[in-house]
Amino acid sequence: MSMEYNVYTALPRLPDRITASLLSQLNKFDMTCEIHPDCSIQTANGFTPFKLRLHNSQFPELDGKEFISGVEISIEEFEMEDQ
Repeated sequence: MSMEYNVYTALPRLPDRITASLLSQLNKFDMTCEIHPDCSIQTANGFTPFKLRLHNSQFPELDGKEFISGVEISIEEFEMEDQ
């Protein structure tokens, strides 16, 4: 399974407190996710590992087990163009 999650913001830098919001969104998919506490969204660039535990999956034997996965984080400037 893969998921792409794009965040566009007018802020010049993302505050680290946004991590809680991102985790909250991921947790809506019947899983519990945890990003390593040393991870900073402001300095992350590339692969960022996280733990996840599935709940109510279509494969009951995986429910409740802890897995290590991760996301690619790439932060770059973005300017909205008028269409």
